[in-house]
Amino acid sequence: MNNISVHQLSKCICIVSLLFNFHFAKAESQDTTRYKLYVNGGVYFPESTTTLQINGRHGLGSVIYIEDLLHVDRHPVVFSANVLWKITKRSIVNVRYFHYNVKGEFGNSENSITIRDTVITIGAKLNTRWSHNYFGLNYNFAIFSHKDWSAGLSLGLRTSFTNFKLTYEMNNGNTGEYKTSFPIPIILWGLFADGYLAPRLRGSYSFEMFRLSIDGLSGLVYENRFGLEYYFIPNLGLGFSYNQILYKIDEIPFSDSFNGQISTDLNGIQLNLHARF
Repeated sequence: MNNISVHQLSKCICIVSLLFNFHFAKAESQDTTRYKLYVNGGVYFPESTTTLQINGRHGLGSVIYIEDLLHVDRHPVVFSANVLWKITKRSIVNVRYFHYNVKGEFGNSENSITIRDTVITIGAKLNTRWSHNYFGLNYNFAIFSHKDWSAGLSLGLRTSFTNFKLTYEMNNGNTGEYKTSFPIPIILWGLFADGYLAPRLRGSYSFEMFRLSIDGLSGLVYENRFGLEYYFIPNLGLGFSYNQILYKIDEIPFSDSFNGQISTDLNGIQLNLHARF
């Protein structure tokens, strides 16, 4: 023992420590395969651009830019939640939800707006409320399935329950309102990849889109997501993601005489609390 120098002892301790850390990391990496359910909830901070156009039988109608014309905040706070379940080695189900709600008030409209048989004159006071309840369901099939990562194809359904309400007060004192509510279902396909970059660090990416046209009703959905999550204890972690969503629907039949177009573009950072089981 006396022949062993302090320097040699330090080297041995470092080597044992590295071997222990390597073994622990390897064991923990292997242990990640037992996690089949991933749940997260968070707050999404997007930049939002929403337009509504209602067209009459005799031509194009006015375009309402919700954020700009009606002084609505273009950077709302949006609640979002996600559940991912790895049913088998290659089959994965993913459920998404977010709620988006904005209000606006405009005290002196610079343009007249025609809705149905009513012309809202210049100078009218407008109040709006616009909301989405967004539901997404995906089935992912992992063409490549390895211990720590998987990648493949996805098929999904998106439904946005959209509500829009506009109340107005004209210069002559007349008041009124217009409101509509409808679901917008869209089917889309895409690519996905997810896996562990380190024993406690998991990343994910997905790209999905589809264009569908049925009886004059057409829709375009484009979704792009990238996220990282770090588990500071075995079952709980924090993460962030960048989400980009474009949701556009054309020729919506508001009535026999009117149709419209709706476009919502959201893109920004989301902060999440993650759990895995």
